[in-house]
Amino acid sequence: MVMATPFLKALRSELVGELWAMGKSRAMHLYNGLGFFDRFIPYDNKTLFSFLDNVATIRERKFERGVVLPHSFRSALILFLGGVPERVGYDLNSRGFMLNHRITGGQALEPTVEHYLRILDALGIKKLTDSPQLS
Repeated sequence: MVMATPFLKALRSELVGELWAMGKSRAMHLYNGLGFFDRFIPYDNKTLFSFLDNVATIRERKFERGVVLPHSFRSALILFLGGVPERVGYDLNSRGFMLNHRITGGQALEPTVEHYLRILDALGIKKLTDSPQLS
């Protein structure tokens, strides 16, 4: 979460509308404390039923765009099955066919912060120049 903070800050500063997050429910308090998100969808897909429930939630909300930070196949699959028309993320782990905007490379020795900031380029969002801060 700390490594994604510069990315999330830039994303929040450029978006006009609501910004939702999906993540583990045990980390919900961390997301809420950042103040970047308007809403939070708990993601605890330990069963097929809970996975399909998350897909249904995404589909019901009719999101316009989804950004996939984790590299897992399942993270991209949820947005794909949820019918999100614009899906942005790294083309890794055989999930490129589920993404409309594929970002290639950048995994080897790239610092995690820079890795996430590269997604901003695909979104057409400027990187902020101030240094990340923990509070």
